Amino acid sequence: MVGRWKILVFLPPLANSAAVQKRIQMVLMLLLVGIAGVLAWQFLRPREHEPVYQGKTVRLWLHEYRPGAHGDSDRAAFAIRQIGTNAVPTLLNMLRKKDSPLVSKLVPLWGRYISRNEHLPFWFTNPAWFRYRAFVVNMEGAYGFGILGADAHQAVPELMRIYEEKISADSQMAVTDALVSIGPRAADVATPSLLRSIANGGERQRARAIEVLWSIHADPSLVVPVFAKCLSDSSFDVRIDALRAIQFYGAEAREAVPSLVRLLNDTDSRVSGPAAYTVKIVDSKAAAKAGVK
Repeated sequence: MVGRWKILVFLPPLANSAAVQKRIQMVLMLLLVGIAGVLAWQFLRPREHEPVYQGKTVRLWLHEYRPGAHGDSDRAAFAIRQIGTNAVPTLLNMLRKKDSPLVSKLVPLWGRYISRNEHLPFWFTNPAWFRYRAFVVNMEGAYGFGILGADAHQAVPELMRIYEEKISADSQMAVTDALVSIGPRAADVATPSLLRSIANGGERQRARAIEVLWSIHADPSLVVPVFAKCLSDSSFDVRIDALRAIQFYGAEAREAVPSLVRLLNDTDSRVSGPAAYTVKIVDSKAAAKAGVK
């Protein structure tokens, strides 16, 4: 009887689609690279001595902080204030963070295919290298400066060195956020580099530099002539930011009036309208002479 029975082995159907097979291969590759990344991050990363408050480092507190939120964010902000300017070296290192070429390529793939998968465990979908990728670390470093505010003004020279290094767009943006948080006490040191960015930077960099300069109350004698020149920039965003900056300086920006009057004839009403408003703020007599009501 036994010889008459056949043993049946049930195997799962093989994927017969080239696209499915390719996706499986990609997931397996990501899995292996992710595991390797976790191990490398844990064992090869340089160890930094960080200030600690109630058993947590600066980085861990900032990872819990979100501007405008309450609860954990309030506790995190309180902790950073207690640590005070002792946190500055760590914050500067956070602004220097840059992903390796491998992680830079892996992050968008991981975010698309892995990190939001609810069927996989959290420890796998959000490994340390992904949670602490450069964009996140840069942003959280800027949060730290936002909490400390003007108390961190002694960091401005080093902030500008990081800015000039052009580590990444995210790093530069985080530095400018830190400068805005520090405020007028950053102006003297930061102004020359920001003016160079307006002269030589890309569209996004030019617009951001204008925004930061007026936010930190840079010397009008240095920046208003540059803002006036920016009113003829090819970028709409740059022209609008220049108008906002001139509005901020008000009567101190009279040097920009001729450029503003020329802008009244701009074919783009999104520019000519704000230009008319700005002329009235800066010099009401010049506005009336130009026919601005």
